[in-house]
Amino acid sequence: MMPWLNPHEYVISASEVLRAAKQVHPSVYVFDARRPSLCQDLLELSAKVEKAAPNSMNHYGTVLHDPGARPKTKRGEPQSTLTWWLRKMVRVFVQPIATAHYKDFKALQTPYAFTVEYSSKQRALAPHIDAPSAVTLNVCLGGDFDGGALVFSGRRCKRHELDPVRDEEIYEVPQKIGQAIVHLGHHQHRARQITRGTRTNLILWCSAKRRSRKHPSWCDARVTP
Repeated sequence: MMPWLNPHEYVISASEVLRAAKQVHPSVYVFDARRPSLCQDLLELSAKVEKAAPNSMNHYGTVLHDPGARPKTKRGEPQSTLTWWLRKMVRVFVQPIATAHYKDFKALQTPYAFTVEYSSKQRALAPHIDAPSAVTLNVCLGGDFDGGALVFSGRRCKRHELDPVRDEEIYEVPQKIGQAIVHLGHHQHRARQITRGTRTNLILWCSAKRRSRKHPSWCDARVTP
């Protein structure tokens, strides 16, 4: 068993997460997720899962956990170990931020989790929203690369997702190994092209029931009363 799978080796409180997380743009939070060697350990564990296109936009990567299925592992690492850790990441990293800052959502559920591999085969990602996700965690696990920043361009609920984006809504977050980014699933974003090398990111789509609102507080569409 890897050291980080021992819960006593990985102790962090919600208050620590909230202190570490810096809001760099409305509803976008960034913090260092390397506790103690999270990124390298997850890269090693994900290598034991069969390769599969995570979704229609990402063709290179690995599905680590699908609540509706059980991906097959290679070389004997228990799938329950990976599922346990992904659930723990939601509790430790994502739920404190969601509880404190995203008031429209109730408790987050077990995530759809996958890795995305950027290389000469897939250098960038077009503008999109994470439609199945209430709150998304994006962690840069590793690689040797240049470029590839994550660019945000407007928060929209389903009712207003086609509304135009305003210049002041655009914000760019550089990718750094070990950096975690938490954002709303319906915050439109894209990945700029990596200009050199390769990079692997871990993505967790955390679903949740939304409290009833005709116009969610986080949606930036300009609604006429």
